[in-house]
Amino acid sequence: MSLQQAASTLIRRGGLKMCSMRNAQSFKPQIAPIARNYAVEIQPVQSLFKIDLSLPSLWNEFTLLIKRTFQPSIIRKRRKTGFLKRQKSVGGRRVLKRRALKGRVRLGGC
Repeated sequence: MSLQQAASTLIRRGGLKMCSMRNAQSFKPQIAPIARNYAVEIQPVQSLFKIDLSLPSLWNEFTLLIKRTFQPSIIRKRRKTGFLKRQKSVGGRRVLKRRALKGRVRLGGC
């Protein structure tokens, strides 16, 4: 089942709906008494966050706003976690020793 099919199924069942900021700000829990024992059950009137994934145009606009923050660099990774960096400190040499005892092929980690 694709994401769009799952979203449309949830919308048909009433699980997902678009929610404006006005609706989110007017969120007030409803207090309903339970019979005879005077206990209180708090029930939300409506969900705070409802997202409609069935509209592909809105979904595409949303995904364009997401920034990909991981910019991999092999040089930086090896300088940070490589074998030579581990050899420079006492703690790093302990890491190399543990990895060697465990049988790791790459002791430096990259």
